[in-house]
Amino acid sequence: MKKVLKVFFEITNYCNFNCIYCFASPCKKNSIIMPFDRFQKIVNSLATLEDWDFTALLTGGEPLSVPNICDYGKYVKKYAKKVTLGSNGSFVPTLKQEQLDNLKDTIEEISISFDATNHELFRKMTNHPVEPVLEAIDILNKNKKKIKLTPVVTKYNIDFDGIVKFCEEKNIKKIRFYWFIPRESNDHSLSPTEKDYENMMNSFNNYKGDIDIKINRYYEPPFATLVVSPSGNIGLVTDLERKNIETI
Repeated sequence: MKKVLKVFFEITNYCNFNCIYCFASPCKKNSIIMPFDRFQKIVNSLATLEDWDFTALLTGGEPLSVPNICDYGKYVKKYAKKVTLGSNGSFVPTLKQEQLDNLKDTIEEISISFDATNHELFRKMTNHPVEPVLEAIDILNKNKKKIKLTPVVTKYNIDFDGIVKFCEEKNIKKIRFYWFIPRESNDHSLSPTEKDYENMMNSFNNYKGDIDIKINRYYEPPFATLVVSPSGNIGLVTDLERKNIETI
């Protein structure tokens, strides 16, 4: 039985959000998009691995800011065991129906980085209004697209019950809470406390609904994930660092 490798394709480093917890500075003037031929070459190489299957997450930056993002999804779908997309959702209302149909056909699940149900707190967390994201969720639901909410939990937005209630109202069946882990470039004061974690775990353990919920205290296990940068460099990722490896 083949092992499964998780591969994160950072299609672009551009993001229209400026989240307070993000370790990468938004690149508005010097944005990069991964060349499609470079993407194809890396996917083709991954497809030749004899002992491994791979899953693909198309991410960024904000991948839906890339006009031909569906071409990347269509290509990798031919080889990957699973294709998902990580997005802040704000570009979804700008998509044409043809693009939405293509996403539905190629992307199994869309992860929306939705950090707070309170509108003022959402803006504080992301430096962006929440309304386009709320509209995006309604559009994706209308188009029967699977949604996973992925809040990053800082000391400001410890709201298990609020996020769960929101998902129940929007018929979202999967949540992954990611505990904020500061890196060198982050504001370490954003970290929740150990007591915050215990309280959230108590709420989680008492939850009786049918939403698939996980609270991820750490990122991927060491060396379980490959990340391909917009320039095509490949790295092995641990909780706190990325180690570049030989380029394909």
